[in-house]
Formats: sequence, C-alpha cells, structure tokens
Amino acid sequence: MKLLAWSDLLLQGIDANIWHEAIPVLSGSCPFDQEGLILFESGLNLLKESSDLPAGYGVTLDELDGKEFDEEEEIQVGLNRNGHLMALPHQIWKPRTELWVQGLFVMTSILSN
Repeated sequence: MKLLAWSDLLLQGIDANIWHEAIPVLSGSCPFDQEGLILFESGLNLLKESSDLPAGYGVTLDELDGKEFDEEEEIQVGLNRNGHLMALPHQIWKPRTELWVQGLFVMTSILSN
C-alpha cells in the first residue's frame, strides 16, 4: 500500500468537490492584425528591457506599499467553502506576474487607440 503525501490528499479532496462541468474556452485568436502584432512585440520588448512596471495593476512598489510580493493566497474550496492556503513562491510568480502586467498594458494601450 502506497502512502499519499499531504499535497496528494489535498488535491484529491479538491477534485472530489468539483461538481460543475468544464467551462467552454474561447478561441485563441489574436486580437491584432499583422501590423498590430509587430507593434505589440516591439512595445513588450521595450518594456521588458526597461524593467518598468505600469501603474494601476497592483505590482509597483507604491501599489504594494513597500511590501514584498504576496507568497500565499487563500482559496475557498468545496461545498463548505473551506479555506486552503496556496503557496505562491516569489521566485516563480513575481516574474510571471510582472510579465503578464507588461503584456496587458501594451495590449490595452494598442487596442484603445
């Protein structure tokens, strides 16, 4: 008999409490034409190279009130909505979050013009 790790037991508990059908996923079509895609790629590369983070997305030092990136988030699971603390390791999620914000900023800027 194989012993399950605590994380495996937790995942089994979460899976057992998912009662809904999968949500349909929208098509993955690009919101840009060829010219817009080139502009997006150029803008994102410039923003990444500068390491600037746009304000208004909750990731700048001012928006974080000088605090570090949150490394834990509580999610509500199951019919009883029990809270489970999920680890969000800084070294993994902070760079991904910052890149997402930069891309979202560039995309929004292009599409709003």
